[in-house]
Amino acid sequence: MSGSAPEIPGFQPLQIRGGGELGIWIEARQVRLDRRVLLKVLPAGEAHLANDFQREVRGMVQLDGRGSLRVIEEGQAGQARFVAMDEAGSVRADPELLSEEDIYPLASMLISLYLESIALGFRPGRIPVESVRRLPAGGFVVCELGKIQSVSSDADMEEHRSPIAETLRRWSRHLGLAKAAEPLLEELRQEQFGLEEIRTRWSQSAEVIKRRPTATKRAQIPMFMALGICLALLQI
Repeated sequence: MSGSAPEIPGFQPLQIRGGGELGIWIEARQVRLDRRVLLKVLPAGEAHLANDFQREVRGMVQLDGRGSLRVIEEGQAGQARFVAMDEAGSVRADPELLSEEDIYPLASMLISLYLESIALGFRPGRIPVESVRRLPAGGFVVCELGKIQSVSSDADMEEHRSPIAETLRRWSRHLGLAKAAEPLLEELRQEQFGLEEIRTRWSQSAEVIKRRPTATKRAQIPMFMALGICLALLQI
C-alpha cells in the first residue's frame, strides 16, 4: 500500500483508486465488520476545501443510497477528513464491459440523482465519470457529488436541464456510449417533455433492459432447450 494513503482508524487501506473533485478514493476494509468499503479522504493539504467536502458528505447522507453510495461513517483523522461508503458490491464502470443498452440505466440514475437532490435543496456539482460505479444487479451509482450548490426546491426544474445534459454527454463520451446517448440528449434539448416525465420514460426503459436476459443467458437458452429435448426423448 502506498505511503501516501492517510491512516484512518478502524480501516485498513487496500488500494488508492485516484482522485475526485474533492479528495481521493481508497478501497479499504472496515476492520470491525470485516467488509470492503470505499473511503473518500480529504487530505490535510486540501483543508481549504473542508467546507465543500462537508457539504458533499451531508448531501450523500440525505440521499441515503438513492443514486449514490450509502454513507456508513464519517469523521476526521488528524487534519484529514474522511467518509466511508458501503460499496454494495459495486465496481467502477468499465467502457470495455458496457453495451449501448446501458445508456438507459445510466441516464435514469443521473436524472433521478439530480431531481432527488434538488428536492432536498441542493444540486450536484461536476461529477467525474471515474466516480460512476456499476451495481451487481444492474444499474449505476456514483461515489461523489462534487461541489454541491444550494438551490430552492420550489424553483423552476427546467433550469437544471442543461447540467444534466452536460453530465450525460461527458459520461457517455468517456464510457464509449456517445452514439447511444444521442437520442436522450436530443430529448433533453427539445424540451417537449418535462424532466419528471423524462425520468419516468427513461426509468421504464431501464427496467425493461434490466429484465432482459444477459448475452450469456441468451446463449444458454438454446443449450438448455436442447438438453430438455434430449431428456424427454430418453424418457420415452
